Amino acid sequence: MRAKTVLIAAMLAATVGGCGKKLRILQYPEFYDGAIRTVAVLPMSNTTLRKQAGPYVTDRVTAELARNGTYAVIPAEELLARLQARDIELPALPTEAAAALRRLGGVDAFLSGTVVEFSAASYAHLDVDTDYFYAGSHGYGYGYRRGYHGTPFFRSSRYYDYSVRNVGVASIQASLVRVSDGQVLYGSVLPAGARVQSQGDPPGRTPESCLMEAADRAAKELVSRVAVSPGEVKVNPGKALRTAREKPNGEIDYTGSFRGDEKLMLIVVTLPAAADRNQFRVEIVPKVDKATAEVNPPAPLAKVAFPYEASKGRRVLELSPADIYRAAGEGKYRIRFFSEIDPAPAFTREFKIERPKGG
Repeated sequence: MRAKTVLIAAMLAATVGGCGKKLRILQYPEFYDGAIRTVAVLPMSNTTLRKQAGPYVTDRVTAELARNGTYAVIPAEELLARLQARDIELPALPTEAAAALRRLGGVDAFLSGTVVEFSAASYAHLDVDTDYFYAGSHGYGYGYRRGYHGTPFFRSSRYYDYSVRNVGVASIQASLVRVSDGQVLYGSVLPAGARVQSQGDPPGRTPESCLMEAADRAAKELVSRVAVSPGEVKVNPGKALRTAREKPNGEIDYTGSFRGDEKLMLIVVTLPAAADRNQFRVEIVPKVDKATAEVNPPAPLAKVAFPYEASKGRRVLELSPADIYRAAGEGKYRIRFFSEIDPAPAFTREFKIERPKGG
């Protein structure tokens, strides 16, 4: 009974999971402030045994933050040159550093940190595998309805697989501080880090190559925490995008059928909180078969672009079935849902418009 229950639960989980679609979004840090436009990267301090760790990781973080594009980035060398030209010292304490950068001007926030891991190593690795196989039986005799009697015995063979494992590890502890008031907007609870390994005889990558890749991944992880970064969220299209009409008492009546003389239909969008601040777009097109759509894609009859505010729980859009009916008549239509960072529709929803009564 227990096995059957587990099997049914697994089938239900697979069914529910199969309803999900991945929606590409921009992920905003919790502290995100559009007023912060320019970020300076301070030289990273270093607690590891490798002297080059600080400058190298500082360069990788600077390059990744510039590539991300959320902020205009001032590299450490340029910042230090500006400070020197103005005869301004850069203190170690964040509040004092913020005061120094306020005197300098042109910096909204600064990113400072420490390289806490930066190591490469090579290890010998030995895998031992044992195979057992049937090698016959001892003893003779037959019993009634039981067949041959005997004691089976087995032999074994051992296989040894030698290889080398090269490993690189890098991690960064960092903070993002606002210059105007010295407030720490982001501080690492856990370091941003990565571990890269290559195993073989010989391995495909050297220990140093693994370390460089680990540093790059750690820099990307750190930037994803302090800047707006592409990501994905799983949604259920059947709940995320629905059509409805408004009842006289103001309540929403979910339906997929409208008349050609109705002046108002609602499109109700409900997304996870991670979609907050993202821009989306819906388009209404006539429903056509796949072959026709590939040769002659239907032109949108209506478009609505909107920002999503998670604090409101949902976004309700308004369209006119009467306008759509006048443009394309009765029939089935499709709502295409787009994210601002994806040219392809993330998912669709169908509805129909019927001929008006007496029409």
